[in-house]
Amino acid sequence: MNNKKWLVSVLMASLLVSASLLSCRNAGSEKGIRIGYINSPLLAPLFLAQNEGWLEQESLQGKLVKLGNSEDIGYALLAGSLDVGFIEPEIAEIFLENNADQGFKLAGTINFPYGAALVVRKDVNVRLTELAGMTIAADDPGCSLLEDLKNALKKLNVDIDAINFVYIEEDTMLPGLEAGKVDGIITKSSYSWLAQQNGHKILYQNWQVKPSETDVCCALYIAHVDYYLIVRDMEAGVLNPLLAALDQTNQLAPEKSRQAIVKYTGFPGDALEGAPVANFSRVSDDLKANLNENWIWNK
Repeated sequence: MNNKKWLVSVLMASLLVSASLLSCRNAGSEKGIRIGYINSPLLAPLFLAQNEGWLEQESLQGKLVKLGNSEDIGYALLAGSLDVGFIEPEIAEIFLENNADQGFKLAGTINFPYGAALVVRKDVNVRLTELAGMTIAADDPGCSLLEDLKNALKKLNVDIDAINFVYIEEDTMLPGLEAGKVDGIITKSSYSWLAQQNGHKILYQNWQVKPSETDVCCALYIAHVDYYLIVRDMEAGVLNPLLAALDQTNQLAPEKSRQAIVKYTGFPGDALEGAPVANFSRVSDDLKANLNENWIWNK
């Protein structure tokens, strides 16, 4: 188990739910739904719903609560200070498993195109044909993202053997890049956006790459999923207005999503030009088939 999983497991297993938490299970119906999120451009549907005023409607009265990371959102859900929260899949699944008796459910997902991207550290100034001697991190030697990059480099007559490829887990890539342990990372497009948000540079992007059933980079059922919407035990009438508002965002033009991302996250607008945006989805049949059925909100 990597450090992140260990930390989250200890965190979630060590927290007990108090009587006060139990008493506010349906608090959303009295004081609005408190929505936990982090400052990520991938949460475009949430920012767009806020920008359109849909979260402020009388039946919802949604209140955005910004936190530092998914672990903090898990803490807040357990403490009863949030009603719903957007959490990364790996952490969310640990959260649901360790708190199976507390009534938390998965009610939807934020999805983003898979794609492939090579991100280089902010202080590295090279072109795609100048990677010789660079240390590039990938998830696995058989990852489709790495294969896509190698194919692109071969077309440019780049000596693949002159590049030092190393293999680390995805959740350690950005810290490794930040610490200067690697010069670049080859990763899925959504993760590259987070790296770009930290000032690093996308040197290569291919939105057409898609995962397969045998892809070792990512399980197919969550390949496009970047956040789970985790909800407390509440009545359908309390939660449904939020789900309806998020559903509505899929009907608006992508440019509106880009404008909302810039407004609420400060993400550079020029980096969004021509790029796809994330969308919201109720829990898919594919996801249901791969997760514990008791985790799915189906009121």
